[in-house]
Amino acid sequence: AALFRDSPYLGDRVCRQCGLCLPCPAGIDIPYLFALEGYGKRYRQSQAAETYRNLKVRGSACVECKECTRRCPFGLDAMNRIKHMDSVFGA
Repeated sequence: AALFRDSPYLGDRVCRQCGLCLPCPAGIDIPYLFALEGYGKRYRQSQAAETYRNLKVRGSACVECKECTRRCPFGLDAMNRIKHMDSVFGA
């Protein structure tokens, strides 16, 4: 209930870690990727990038089914954010 109450303030930019985007058919842990993205933006991008590169399943595994985007009750364009993360953190 608190997630939905506070969602207008967070807009369509911030993942609320609700997990409703899951399961991902490619096995991507989408909420974790978005938490890692936030950590990289706010604190240590190099450490976030290293953690990302060591993940078993990264954003590059995305099959572009858009299920995560359709499931997000907050309107995040999850699929495109996952792809963007891979371009920023992947190597």
